[in-house]
Amino acid sequence: MKVRKRNSNSGRANSPTRSQSRGFTNGSSESRDHIHQVGKTNGQGRTNGLTNGLTNGLTNGSRNGRYSGLTNGKADGLTDGFVNGAGAVNGFRLSIGSRELRHPPGSPKKKLLIVSFMVLVMLSIPYALVYTFPPSEIEIDGYFMDWLKASVYDDVPSSENPDVAIAEYAVKADSQRTYFYLSTSGTILNGADQGADGYFFLMDVDGLSSTGYSVHGIGADAMVAIVGWDGVAELQSTYIFDESADRDDYAGFELMSRPLIAFKGGELELSTDVMTDSSSVFALCTRHTDMPDDWSDANFASSGPALQIMQFHKAPQVTSGLTDERMLTISITNKGSSVRLMGMNFELMGNAEVSEISVLSGKDVFATGEGPNVTFDRGMDIGRGRTVSLEIAVTMPQEAWGDSIGIGLSSTNGLILDRNSTINIESYQTDSLVSYVGVVPFDVSIDGAFGDWDLRLPSIDPSDDVTMDGTNQTNKQNVDISTVKVSTSSEFASFFMSVDGRMLGGAGMPGAIDRWETEEVPSGDLPNATGHEPKFGADSAFIFIDVDRNASTGFYIGGSEISITIVGKSGRILNASAYAYAESGWIWLGPADAALDHYCIEVNASFSMLGLESDAIYPITFMSRDWQNAQDVVSSMVSTRASLGTREFGGILINELYSTQPSITNDWVELYNTGPVPINIGDWTLYSGSTLIFTFPDVWIPSGGFYLTPLISLYKLQVFTLYDDEGGIIDSVAIPLWNARSYSRIG
Repeated sequence: MKVRKRNSNSGRANSPTRSQSRGFTNGSSESRDHIHQVGKTNGQGRTNGLTNGLTNGLTNGSRNGRYSGLTNGKADGLTDGFVNGAGAVNGFRLSIGSRELRHPPGSPKKKLLIVSFMVLVMLSIPYALVYTFPPSEIEIDGYFMDWLKASVYDDVPSSENPDVAIAEYAVKADSQRTYFYLSTSGTILNGADQGADGYFFLMDVDGLSSTGYSVHGIGADAMVAIVGWDGVAELQSTYIFDESADRDDYAGFELMSRPLIAFKGGELELSTDVMTDSSSVFALCTRHTDMPDDWSDANFASSGPALQIMQFHKAPQVTSGLTDERMLTISITNKGSSVRLMGMNFELMGNAEVSEISVLSGKDVFATGEGPNVTFDRGMDIGRGRTVSLEIAVTMPQEAWGDSIGIGLSSTNGLILDRNSTINIESYQTDSLVSYVGVVPFDVSIDGAFGDWDLRLPSIDPSDDVTMDGTNQTNKQNVDISTVKVSTSSEFASFFMSVDGRMLGGAGMPGAIDRWETEEVPSGDLPNATGHEPKFGADSAFIFIDVDRNASTGFYIGGSEISITIVGKSGRILNASAYAYAESGWIWLGPADAALDHYCIEVNASFSMLGLESDAIYPITFMSRDWQNAQDVVSSMVSTRASLGTREFGGILINELYSTQPSITNDWVELYNTGPVPINIGDWTLYSGSTLIFTFPDVWIPSGGFYLTPLISLYKLQVFTLYDDEGGIIDSVAIPLWNARSYSRIG
């Protein structure tokens, strides 16, 4: 990677310098529409700009020596063509002293034709000059014709706000600077509805996703941020990512310099002093206040193929067998020049072995491979604008029965191509990410396959109940809990949580975009506005356990003494650990085992690490929280009295409930004795909150036996707690408000 300039005086500035520019160069207070009057001043390229609107040619400004109407500007040809003859100088009064030419009188019609021809020539000069510039030369002047020779990539606008809905983009570079072009469906820096618009140009300078800030499939070594409203760029800054910073820490970007920008209507161009080359990869992100980001469909370069890849995980929870199980659909759209697909590299999930992977195009098998890498016998051409769809089928050996299996493209080199290309892989989930092969195991395993949780009683959380600072929030599906479940074995407590959106989605660009009024208040959390504190943009899932069963002690959430915390973003787990609460803060106990898919997460930890005793019941609190502190909370119970489906610990469980929900007496509850000896349940009680549901008769339940209550009503009740005859909690479960449904722990 090239050595990048760093401002030793700035470092991580606490706030980016506020721009006084209104979309132009060197702080001009003029609007973009006056760019032809002000020009580029003080040595920024063409001094004095395009003088007199190109009437007198490129006067006194070209860096390559063109002056006085292209005199000596194009060596070996234009010197004698425009000077000392009947050219543009001396011939049509473009010079100070034109020489007198004497011709015999001509007809008025011929003179009119000559004048018309010369007017046409003069009008075409500005357009012709665009094509005589060196290929890498882009002028940041608000006239976008110099981008006609660049590789411009089309995009499908996806933002609801047209001002930040990406339509086209391009990048070029020379030996000193990098240039960007952006077109949107609306107006650049409009700031509709009293909001602000932001445009972020991310640069993977060395082309290595393993270095720099990890976002959108690249490792961003630098970034240009443009933020503003009402046609004014209030922030325009270039940032360099600190190589010593955590690769997921957005605050690792340090202020470097100020780019040159120009914009008009829905178009924007800029240049920055970050040096890039043909191996560099770029991504583009736009945002309007309180709206989702719009990302460039493809990561891109200055030229070449740019592939947008969408993979759809559609594996069943349980495969129908061992052969030809279709688990993945891959869609590839080429935004750039033609490329040939020569093979694919896959990542396998779960613990099952794979004997064969098949790539299908339509109903035909296009290629097969025995391992995670599949090489095509014949290539597949993907032209510009073309989309191909492929299905991936997996065959497993007999010994994989009961194991778990999932498959996806390798995130680093998923496609084998015949030429250098940029790719971006987006993953979606229509069914399961990981399947069980043939049969679901009874015990819960932390493997990313969630079919084993179907046997566990759920606690259903209402939708749209996410809060932030006590205020209800909308569009917070990533932390809106849907279901929580608990399972225990002889040594481990396991926990399940699902959300309505993306589990641990987080934010790749976690700065808020808002209007501000003074220079001292930057645009809410852009880089260097965080006081050097890390900013990961990560979401979190918590399981708080009240170990002493006293809500008045411990942490304020649930009176907890233990927390299992999972932190991540973009569907990646960054950390999963258990902590003990102390007055001085949380103390790390050790790592927890966790796995997730698009919607769900599962985690477990040992009783010994958590400090839990066997043959006991503990109140627990599930909580999900995003990087902006929006959160959702659900309460439940975890019982260590018995290992489900075994008899290792003695105890009674609420094994099954049947609830019809209408207000009639047609429901029932079943108890199960997991212990080695009979247990008397006389005078035991079943409560829902403070409401007594049922008092059990003087009955002995034998070891491994069941007791079924007479018909009772569970109308509009969700949480049930079983007490013994001394008032001790025996078990607690929760069910959703669904009609005519049985909920069973062990079947």
